[in-house]
Amino acid sequence: MEDAALIDDTVLAALHEATLIAVASRSAARQPSIGPALACRVSADRRTVQLWLPRDAVGLLLTHILICGRIAVAVPTADSLLQLKGSDARVTEPADDDLVWLAARSSKLQTAGDLVAVCFTPDDIVWQAGRTGSISGTPA
Repeated sequence: MEDAALIDDTVLAALHEATLIAVASRSAARQPSIGPALACRVSADRRTVQLWLPRDAVGLLLTHILICGRIAVAVPTADSLLQLKGSDARVTEPADDDLVWLAARSSKLQTAGDLVAVCFTPDDIVWQAGRTGSISGTPA
C-alpha cells in the first residue's frame, strides 16, 4: 500500500498563494546554502513539489542539491511558517509546459530570466506557529 501524500488542502493553499519562498540545502560538510524560489507547483497526486529558481542567484544552492539531494523550503504565511523537507531533490530544466504555466501565473515570471527547476518529495511538513523564531513546530 502506498503512503498517503503529506500535502493536505491547507498546505496546498499556502504553497499556491506563496509570494516568498526560501529554499535551502547543504554540502556534504554541512555548509548551508539558501536562495529564493519564484514559484511553486504541487503535482496532481500531491506527492511532488516543483520549484522554479533564478539560475544566476542560486549557483551554490544547486550544487548542494546535486551533491546531497536534501532540501528545505520555508513559506511564511500571515500567522505562521510552513516548512517542507525532502531528501530526494533533483535539478531539472523547465519543460515547455512548465514555462507556459509560469507565464500564465505571473507576468513577473515572464521576465525572470534563466530559470531552473527543482523537484522533490516532501518527507516532512511542519507548521511553525507565529513568527517568534521558535524552532518547535506542529506537524502538518
